[in-house]
Amino acid sequence: MNRFQIIVVLTGLLAAGIFTLAGERLIRHRGASGSLGWTDTPSGPSWRVESVDPRGPAAGRLVPGDRIVALDGDLGVAAYGTGLHRLNRSAGDGYSLEIGRDGRPLRFELTVVEGEPRWIESLVWFGVGLIWVGVGLFIGSAKPEDSSARLAFAAAVSTGIVYVQLGLLPGLLPGGMYQPLHMVLGYHFFYRFPPGVHRGRLARGLLWGFYGWAIFAAGVRQPLNWTYWMEGPGAAGAWAARYQELLELARIGSVALMFPLLLGMVGLMASAYLQLPDPGQRRRIRWVMLGSAAALLPLLLWAALSLTPVSYT
Repeated sequence: MNRFQIIVVLTGLLAAGIFTLAGERLIRHRGASGSLGWTDTPSGPSWRVESVDPRGPAAGRLVPGDRIVALDGDLGVAAYGTGLHRLNRSAGDGYSLEIGRDGRPLRFELTVVEGEPRWIESLVWFGVGLIWVGVGLFIGSAKPEDSSARLAFAAAVSTGIVYVQLGLLPGLLPGGMYQPLHMVLGYHFFYRFPPGVHRGRLARGLLWGFYGWAIFAAGVRQPLNWTYWMEGPGAAGAWAARYQELLELARIGSVALMFPLLLGMVGLMASAYLQLPDPGQRRRIRWVMLGSAAALLPLLLWAALSLTPVSYT
């Protein structure tokens, strides 16, 4: 077993762990996240209760307009909201909430309940992610010495893991994983596939430009993940509030990068198809293009979701 085969095995074990967590969320919680039963929104320098579910655990206790003072003792939520505190909470978890109403301080002991089931959406994310990871591991195992196969392995597995994390485990890494690097790996694969096709300076320049931006966008978000897991949601919220503009730039840039990457992949495949006269090689390109097209719908869904304003706080 060579080094790359060891990487394939270790990647498979990592993917198995991630999909086990996702499967547990899917089976036990029907894809639903814990719900606090109320939402918050910024209001000037503070945050206030925006809405209260009339059937939820906060009904009759909180009212829209209540000023948030602290959650589980974290006074910082008054300035940056409760977004990160809501992650990784399960039904039955208790928490304390301090608010201000009509100049009076109030404190409530509340409980997290099960959110709305998301069976279909969760199954789609899980299934698509599993297919991508399975295909990637198969390619990596079948052709460990082939450089194009190695790129296909990296692109497919990383794409599948992103899908399942976005769809079922958003609290695993609140700042995001490594996206859009998974798509740049896909572009790199099409740049190299099939072997022997001439690529010009523009395609090469775009490749390195895509890598540069993807590394920046993914790297900017990692301190948020690190702070969240090492110091807790309060410290992570404070960090996110301090660098909100930078995080938003990375998020918007990641989504914007997706469309030139897709166009670039299509252009590379079209160029390869026109350059190769051999029917067998053209058939391979058509099959690869067909498989890639199957991934377009989830990618567009991710883009649509990502265009919705995100609060890391």
